[in-house]
Amino acid sequence: MSDLTKPLQDAIAEAEALIEGAPFIRTEQDLLEGYDYLAGRIRMAMQMAFDHDLDRPVFINPTHQYSRQGLDNPDAIYFNAYLKEGVEYVVRGRRGTSADLSFQVMGGTYS
Repeated sequence: MSDLTKPLQDAIAEAEALIEGAPFIRTEQDLLEGYDYLAGRIRMAMQMAFDHDLDRPVFINPTHQYSRQGLDNPDAIYFNAYLKEGVEYVVRGRRGTSADLSFQVMGGTYS
């Protein structure tokens, strides 16, 4: 085990133990769905940590059928973008293609 990846491996092992010990895990299917959810969250975290370019930000959809976040919401599509402080950005689109469009700006290491 690499010293560099040990914290990640320990966190995954801790999450697996939480899934295995959850009182609502009653069947093998429940357990597999828990592991699938965990795998999706790991995938999303890796994508968000490494797949961005502050000089050329793009909207990334980290949640989809293989990487869920919280409760499934088929009426919502979420996109994230990492931005630089002190820079102005322009977001372009076509009016009338969305029933609702919201932006939320978070600072620091929010995750």
